[in-house]
Amino acid sequence: MASLQSTLGIPELREETLKAWALFISTLRFSDVGPFVGRTTGALVANWYTFDGHERDIAKGIINDIADNAKNLSQYIDDIVGLDDIPDLKSAANRLTSQRMNDRIQIHINKVLDRTDSKNIAIATASTRELKSLLISRQEEIEPLVRGDTFDPVMARLMTSLLATASSDGDCQELRDLSYECMGIVGALDPDRLGIQPDPGTMTIAANFTEQEESKDFALHLVTDLLVNAFRATNDTKHQTHLAYAIQELLKFCGFTTKLLNSAEKVQSKPVRDRWSKIPKDQLETLTPLLESRFSMTEAPIKTYSHPIYTAAPTYREWIQHWTTDLIGKVMTMSGDDISTRDSKTIFGVFRGILRNQDVTVAHHILPHLVLNVLLSGLPKWRTEISSEIHAVLQEQVNLTGSADKRTLSAQVIFDLMDHLSKWLRLYRLGKTDRNIQIKTVEDVMTGIDTELMANAALQSKAYARSLRSFEERIVKLRNDGKDNLILQTYFERLHQIYSELDEPDGMEGVSAFVISPSLEHQIREHESTGRWTSAQSCWEVRLQQSPDDVAYHVGLLKCLRNLGHYAEAAWIIGDWTTVRQIGSNGPAIGQTLLALHEKRDLLPVLSQARRTSGMKITAKQYGRAYESLLQLHLIREVEIIHSLKKDIESMPHDNNGRARKQKAMRDGIQSLEARFSFTSPTFRIREALLSIRRTAFSLANTTISQSEIGDAWILSSKIARKAGYDQTAYSAVLQAKGAEAPFAFVQQAKLNYANGGIYKALADITNAMIPLLKQSSETPLETPDSAGDRDFARERKLAKAVLLVARWTNEADRFERNDIIQRYMEAIARSHNLSGTPDQMAIFHYHTCHYYSLALHYGVKYIYQTMPRMLTLWLDFGEIKDAKKHDLPTYQKIMAYVIYKYPQQALWPTVGAAQSKRAERKSACSEVTTIASAKSNTIAVLIKDAARFSNVLLKFTDEKVDDKKRLMSMGSDFSYVASSRTKMILPLQDALTCTLPTTSETVKSHNPFPNTPVSIAGFDDRVDIMPSLQRPKKISFMGSDGRKYPFLCKPHDDLRKDARLMDLNSMINKLLKSASESRRRQLCDILEKAYGRYNKKIYTNDVHAANEQARKIWARDKENFAPLIHAFKNQILPKYTPTVFHEWFLITWPEPSAWLASRLAYGRTLAVMSMIGYVLGLGDRHGENILFDGLSGDTVHVDLNCLFDKGRSKSDRDIKASADRNLKPIRAKLRGVMKEGTVGSVPSQVEALIKEATSPANLAAMYIGWAPWL
Repeated sequence: MASLQSTLGIPELREETLKAWALFISTLRFSDVGPFVGRTTGALVANWYTFDGHERDIAKGIINDIADNAKNLSQYIDDIVGLDDIPDLKSAANRLTSQRMNDRIQIHINKVLDRTDSKNIAIATASTRELKSLLISRQEEIEPLVRGDTFDPVMARLMTSLLATASSDGDCQELRDLSYECMGIVGALDPDRLGIQPDPGTMTIAANFTEQEESKDFALHLVTDLLVNAFRATNDTKHQTHLAYAIQELLKFCGFTTKLLNSAEKVQSKPVRDRWSKIPKDQLETLTPLLESRFSMTEAPIKTYSHPIYTAAPTYREWIQHWTTDLIGKVMTMSGDDISTRDSKTIFGVFRGILRNQDVTVAHHILPHLVLNVLLSGLPKWRTEISSEIHAVLQEQVNLTGSADKRTLSAQVIFDLMDHLSKWLRLYRLGKTDRNIQIKTVEDVMTGIDTELMANAALQSKAYARSLRSFEERIVKLRNDGKDNLILQTYFERLHQIYSELDEPDGMEGVSAFVISPSLEHQIREHESTGRWTSAQSCWEVRLQQSPDDVAYHVGLLKCLRNLGHYAEAAWIIGDWTTVRQIGSNGPAIGQTLLALHEKRDLLPVLSQARRTSGMKITAKQYGRAYESLLQLHLIREVEIIHSLKKDIESMPHDNNGRARKQKAMRDGIQSLEARFSFTSPTFRIREALLSIRRTAFSLANTTISQSEIGDAWILSSKIARKAGYDQTAYSAVLQAKGAEAPFAFVQQAKLNYANGGIYKALADITNAMIPLLKQSSETPLETPDSAGDRDFARERKLAKAVLLVARWTNEADRFERNDIIQRYMEAIARSHNLSGTPDQMAIFHYHTCHYYSLALHYGVKYIYQTMPRMLTLWLDFGEIKDAKKHDLPTYQKIMAYVIYKYPQQALWPTVGAAQSKRAERKSACSEVTTIASAKSNTIAVLIKDAARFSNVLLKFTDEKVDDKKRLMSMGSDFSYVASSRTKMILPLQDALTCTLPTTSETVKSHNPFPNTPVSIAGFDDRVDIMPSLQRPKKISFMGSDGRKYPFLCKPHDDLRKDARLMDLNSMINKLLKSASESRRRQLCDILEKAYGRYNKKIYTNDVHAANEQARKIWARDKENFAPLIHAFKNQILPKYTPTVFHEWFLITWPEPSAWLASRLAYGRTLAVMSMIGYVLGLGDRHGENILFDGLSGDTVHVDLNCLFDKGRSKSDRDIKASADRNLKPIRAKLRGVMKEGTVGSVPSQVEALIKEATSPANLAAMYIGWAPWL
């Protein structure tokens, strides 16, 4: 197959190759042909346009032969690439691939991605072209996948796959170009809603080949994750032979023989069979023949190189190949006959032939493993050479020499290497209690790299998280050496710069607190991040006076002027096309695209080159690092969309039918652009760049809708600038909108006045501006539902909103008569279709109100947390009215029964809680609900009985007393009745029990609230841990149907209803936080989760207790004098926990910089959000054992949420209503900013007061010692 693929690219051999291929397909049995149909169709489709007429006939015959036997090849149909784009293959496509269009869009995308991820270039190229067609043809189905607060998971996989292709090495430029185009079509999806998971990275050899089972696992990893893909991908027969030899030898090393293929033969080693069973089934067809192959390799002399190799290598490819070859040579010359030396030689030695073919992918993959092995087992001289190699690469990032490609790609290799070594250190420390020589060896190499050099090299490479971590490590080191903040000013400036690049205003503000005398650059970043463009302009002008020839300073000034509305960011915005031509390829690629549009040149080649220029900057798979390039690809696609819209409109006839088609095309085009805008990152910088390019493109297109779209874009610019706090920019955009005759620009100007405290000015302006519009509206009837009609409807809707805005501001102004205010609201109501009942009686009024609230929820859930509580309150009040039964509103029993019927797995967990209640009326009501649900289906009845039985088992287990001295018990021997119980219930995880809300009104009726398949309970782990606290709770682990363990706590005599209600509140707050762009960008949306997999520390020693008790005895004599407590706390207890080491936990747990930064941000943000919520709700009992840390994400996790509503400060009240009023009163006060002393404070002053109270030495010193206040 490799021979056929390689000769297919040679014109002189192409016809004979196709004939041989046809013979191959027609001669073999279907079962033998099946595994090759994917590669066959991929190669033919990828090369189709290079074939002449006769060659196409042969290729068409091959594909038709496959199509004729489609029924016999059913299990391989998904391997066949798309054929729809080639007219000559339509017949075959109808038989082979046409049914894919009937698949759900998620399934269709996943199937195509399975092929685009192929290492076979032909299959990947053809499949990526198919993906491009899919993204265009099924655009309307894809748009709902990128709506709402969280995007569909398939989009994360799509972008991950495209990033991997775009950043791949090798000779596959066509494939990369297709990936750039697909990225532009998909768009710059908001990273905060996309949810891409970090790459787990490659396997790490913790034991350095001293444990043979681990070495065999590593060999199998190399075969399945690296070599098989390379073997299938290559068209070079010589290279494929070397790969086959490597696979053959590694299979032998794993102990695999042909006996594994014969079920009658007994394989002695169970690990061998288990390891064989882990191989993906689709790879067995490749690996099975190699179990008995006899490839051999001629030993070549070991090459030696002078170090550092990097300085002598002209290209990245040659450098990585030479360095990897050099390291393999070192491994092969190691002395000794121990297992580590033998196995490392066996495994790495098979790659010598492969590297002769300059396989960059293989070299990149094995390089970190080679470096680690040479560091741990090699000579000291070799360690020095490795250090010099790393230093040479980093040094070139700072002192720019050589090609940019070589620098960028080589730096990424070094960064990956450092991450690999850090990961090994973490794994090795977990298994070792002492710091032995191996750890010291690796640590010496890593610490030998100058931290400042690493930080600056990473900064130059735009690896900002790595640079941040390195600079922080440098600062910590200097501080430990006694350096004060005055000496560290340069480093603080760097941190500020990095946080600016990361678009982290919180980090910028935090660093600014340490800067004594901010530099001009620092001030510019501060001003620009807060929208103070006039101040930023002044700073840039000072800079230009100092360095008038620096282009970067001119660009910075132009940026300020554009945001102030005085000038444009780029010459194309103001039509300075001469400058754009002069800049040429040195400017942004989007500029050349717009120039071609202006000059009416053929846009296709310009678009292709622009995409390649922007996409080439994607060198890593991290989505955040690639986002700027993705934005450029997004912009290029927007220009293409607007240009295509213009061409389509111009090509349509001018008759009535043509006008209707034009209106539909314009409507569809605008809707597509609006959808693309909504899924981008909500930051002002990103969205203003989009709007700026759109305005220019529409101006150049000069269509019938250009002027209105330009005006709308200016209004939108004003809106997002105002919301971002950029008042100057917002005002300039309003003026531009008025200049473009945008009809509702006055609303944004009024809102800007209102935001700055000028409510009366805002009211006067908006009222005066609406007079002609209201008059026009009353005289002009709404048009028919075409494009003009749509605009009229949108205009009326905007006008109604403006009238309502006037009514609201009139109410807030507190200066108008009551009747005047009511009249304004009546005017707003009159401008919309009003649904209302006849309120002759309270019952009828409640009925219609509930009815229309329920109708509202049918059309969207944007305001569900306002609508649903109001509807339920009225509905319950309605139920108390005697004549309620006359109206068709269902009882709560029927509704709850229907929920159980529709979603039994999720609904039964909260149901069993009510069924086990000790209150008779609660239990009886639950029984009534389950009886109704059971009557609907026998299946539901069985599930309800199973839930009741299983809950009884768990309650019995929870309440069962155990010996006080026992800490560990067995589920099988001590609680056999639990171990033997079986259930169909799912695991009660928060993710599984929380329903997702529809993203748009269009998907309400078709929405699945539980899209992910839940994990069911498969059994119990045998280990039962007995916690040492008062109630002696038992920690158990459920075995999930996915094979994972899920720890849970069974705590007796505890009322978890408050915990459950707080979790419900948390879900609501998550929804609200997700709806706000700033909180979503800060990822404040996942506050609380289940509490398994978390870590906490209890630090408590006798000397601490003694110091505290002695101070308390003195304090007891005079409770007003906290001095003894404070003295003991500050001078005797705190020094025992200094210096703090918590920051080291993040460094050790997350060695990869991006994961480290994400986990640290997650910790700080979840801590802050839960602190605010806890304060408002009066959450108490917050000691070290109830505040945990997530070892997977870094989140702060709170448990034991029973102490609510300032419970520790007040007495309980038996009267439920009185208790509710008492609990809600302080919450209202806190939300209104009422402080303890009765004064009303702003949010910042509240926060400041709470921080002072929480960090007060007197409060901490007086706290109960068991809560470890020093933590």
